[in-house]
Amino acid sequence: MSCRDARTLFSARLDGLIDPDEARALEAHLSGCAACRRELARWEAATRALRASGPTPVPPFLAERAFHAAMRAERPAPGAWFLPAARKVALAGALAAAAVWVAAVATGAARGRAPADPGQDPIEVAVLLWTAEGGPDAE
Repeated sequence: MSCRDARTLFSARLDGLIDPDEARALEAHLSGCAACRRELARWEAATRALRASGPTPVPPFLAERAFHAAMRAERPAPGAWFLPAARKVALAGALAAAAVWVAAVATGAARGRAPADPGQDPIEVAVLLWTAEGGPDAE
């Protein structure tokens, strides 16, 4: 058993809910691991302190106040998260499209090529730019 595995069993041991097989494995680990023994001692001290403090009194009318506060709280409409996200995605798409267009125009102008014919197929323009850049499929 590793130290990490042992520490996941501390809470169950302190609450008396540990499985007998796990308890034996934990005891075997603790017999050889001083670091886990120290850590378990800290857990036991904290548990004793919490149990010694006794129950905590609940403030009067806590449930009613919590209920009324929850009813007054403004809740967003279902799906309200979608609109801001959709706006961000649309803006990012528009900016990406504009960047591609600017790059295409700038690349064509820098190489002395004439601007693309307005009637020319955009796919042909993309292929021309791709092959001019020497992409992996360039001839």
